[in-house]
Amino acid sequence: NQIATFLDSVMEAKMRNKFIISIDSLGNLASQKELDDTEKGKTAMDMGTRAKGLKSMMRLLTFKAAQAGVTILFSNHTYDDPSAMFPTLVKAQSGGKGPVYLASVLVQLAKRDEKHDASRGDADELLPEANKVSGTTLRALTVKNRFVPPFLECEAYLNFKRGLDKYSGLKEMAVNHGVIEQNGSTFALPSEKEGVPGKKLGYYKNWKDDEKLWDEHILPELEKKLKAQYSYSVD
Repeated sequence: NQIATFLDSVMEAKMRNKFIISIDSLGNLASQKELDDTEKGKTAMDMGTRAKGLKSMMRLLTFKAAQAGVTILFSNHTYDDPSAMFPTLVKAQSGGKGPVYLASVLVQLAKRDEKHDASRGDADELLPEANKVSGTTLRALTVKNRFVPPFLECEAYLNFKRGLDKYSGLKEMAVNHGVIEQNGSTFALPSEKEGVPGKKLGYYKNWKDDEKLWDEHILPELEKKLKAQYSYSVD
């Protein structure tokens, strides 16, 4: 109700495309029944009313958010579905199926803790009391996408001390799309002329923080290729 009222006020003030709403997390929102039962001292179980409420909320807010030009981001916990007949990459989430059907993009996140690796150099700093765990590898899988093909996947390394690298995960993407070429453990830019070797970049650690190389060569070419390959139309 609060979000719907806010979206109405955005439209009345003609402030379209000025806001983003974030809900963290969807599965932990309390239904009105839960609040009323708490005030009355009841401990009755929620027999599906929260899932129905969430579906109703998402159905109402989808239209209002589109009118107001407001993007709604929400997070939710996922779990394996024990009733599924076959194993699947797509996890179930609390709160029913409403958010799955109504969302435009769903990104499923997973993580893997990483032991300290000296080969990463300065990028893998270790906290003294961290029990040799220096960071975590984050995996993002788009299980639904209405704008580009789904089931795209990437990984990024997050160091607990240094944080996330600015270009983390883009090296693999650039190699996959031919923006840079990999030969064993070294890399090079593609040749512009046939028979002429491309510019050698060397080991990844030598150019991973080269902002000029990324911003002037790799990222513009990568964006151009992604738009061409992932677009649903030829325009």
